[in-house]
Amino acid sequence: MIFLCFLFLVHAEKAAENLWWQKPEVQRKIRDERQIIVVIKEDEKLGKGYYSMTGAGLLRSTPEFTLKKILEFNELPKISPYFKKVVHQPELSRVYIVLEAYGYEARLLIKYLVKKEAEKTIFHWNVVWGGFEGMEGDIEMTSKMIYKVAKTEAILRAHFDDKEIPLPNIFKSFILEVIVQKVAQSVRGYIEGEFDRAPTLRELKIENQEGPAI
Repeated sequence: MIFLCFLFLVHAEKAAENLWWQKPEVQRKIRDERQIIVVIKEDEKLGKGYYSMTGAGLLRSTPEFTLKKILEFNELPKISPYFKKVVHQPELSRVYIVLEAYGYEARLLIKYLVKKEAEKTIFHWNVVWGGFEGMEGDIEMTSKMIYKVAKTEAILRAHFDDKEIPLPNIFKSFILEVIVQKVAQSVRGYIEGEFDRAPTLRELKIENQEGPAI
């Protein structure tokens, strides 16, 4: 899935949550410069050694199509060099992933589920085994009209304990932000490319009306 990455559940109350991605300057960077912004920092509400990770970006796709591609976990090694091995078991809603970055390797088993809340499509994931065990998060996908073009706003929220991450401290903030951002950019490129190649609803309707070619 395309995933981690794009990869975005923080335990703090949503009312008190710092929605930094809604600030006008951040929205301009996301909208006009197509930036994907990721922020990882120690979360004082959760206590010392606990981190929150949030990210935001826009995709030229629909939430439904984006989710469909996120669930194509086996494509990840083709999309980003950080993914060395992926074994997806859709019947169990879980995926085994081997990641490698800057000489460090992590093996993890992820359980996931998909849910709908009002106008949001949510991909929820939880690392149940491995170097990132206990890390939990959501990717929320919402349809947005940007300059009269329908796009998907993807918001990542996650939290983890620094003891769960088998990396030096510097990797747990700045460099991990860079890795997640690069993966998200690669995944976005893949999803948008697939979306551009997919038949439009109008084309599908015409095809269904005409029937199969003889």
